[in-house]
Amino acid sequence: MRLWGRQDPRAASVLQEIDSLRLSYIRKLLEESSVPPQIAPARAVLAYCYMRVSRSLVGQNLDRATADMCEQLLSAK
Repeated sequence: MRLWGRQDPRAASVLQEIDSLRLSYIRKLLEESSVPPQIAPARAVLAYCYMRVSRSLVGQNLDRATADMCEQLLSAK
């Protein structure tokens, strides 16, 4: 789908809309979990990227990595 979006303006528009909605939702969840609003957008991008590729990592302890990532994303610092 993403490769298609690189070549087709309509697909790119839909992908951009979906990504925007997802990032907004993740940012809102982070802010509701006491992450400061000024850093929530960057953390939302990190979380979204992780969610998209984490299952493709081979030979990793993904359960521990996911728990660590969540702990870091939700820390207020």
